[in-house]
Amino acid sequence: MGSLIVQIVSEEPTESGTLIEKTELSVVQEEQEKSETLMEENAWIEDTEDDVTAVCEMVRAVDFTVEEPHMELTEEEDRAYKEAFLRLLKNELPITGWNEGEDCYQNLWWAGIPYEELLEKRDSVGFPYSYYYDDIDGDGKPEFGVNQSAVYFFDYELGEEACSIFYCGLSRYFENLLGVGKIWEYDAQHSQVERNRYIVLNSDGKWETVVEWHMTYDLGSDGNWEPHFYNINGVKVGKEDWEELIAPFYEATEHKVPTKTLTEVFGELLEVE
Repeated sequence: MGSLIVQIVSEEPTESGTLIEKTELSVVQEEQEKSETLMEENAWIEDTEDDVTAVCEMVRAVDFTVEEPHMELTEEEDRAYKEAFLRLLKNELPITGWNEGEDCYQNLWWAGIPYEELLEKRDSVGFPYSYYYDDIDGDGKPEFGVNQSAVYFFDYELGEEACSIFYCGLSRYFENLLGVGKIWEYDAQHSQVERNRYIVLNSDGKWETVVEWHMTYDLGSDGNWEPHFYNINGVKVGKEDWEELIAPFYEATEHKVPTKTLTEVFGELLEVE
């Protein structure tokens, strides 16, 4: 990559949105800070040849293949899922297993835009009115996602009276879905530092950061910013290893799952009162 790209997404709610005041850092923020601290500490530690060999072998074994979402639903099932997720946006479908007091969509941290506003922006493309309606976990059934100041994926089983949160992250880090069970996070919030995170849904149904690519930049003699430090999962590697190992990841990022508008997800159901 020839230059450092800084991506900043506002953490403020929309004008009519609801922002839940927090007195402590969220789990998401804590994990990001721990990762950043670890990287900074390891920057000054000389890694052994065995360390480098081990991390390179590990990354080479990672399967970056993008599996396109595919659902097999009857027309009736598809309508039932969409009706449920529409109820979620209207605060009529509770959320279980979440923080106390945040049991419905309008109370979600850095999300919860009022339904009236979502409806008004039904054909708006992109942040903060972008949605997912795809099979994200590979079970052939849809999950529903919103990308506002925070990103949420919701899981729902037909016949249930509540849904659950399948994934939660900050929009400023979330870059996109890379097919079934894979997420790309991008972090350039800090001066002269760029990170990519490859997060995979593991066999326990939990999201796990498999690879974190950490690159720092320095001002070159020609006055341009140039990468000068390469780190993978806390291990400093050379430029050649970095370029070899990150190439399949960059190729995977070319196959992002596209977001949808509210109209594209729900269609005529938006007219049903």
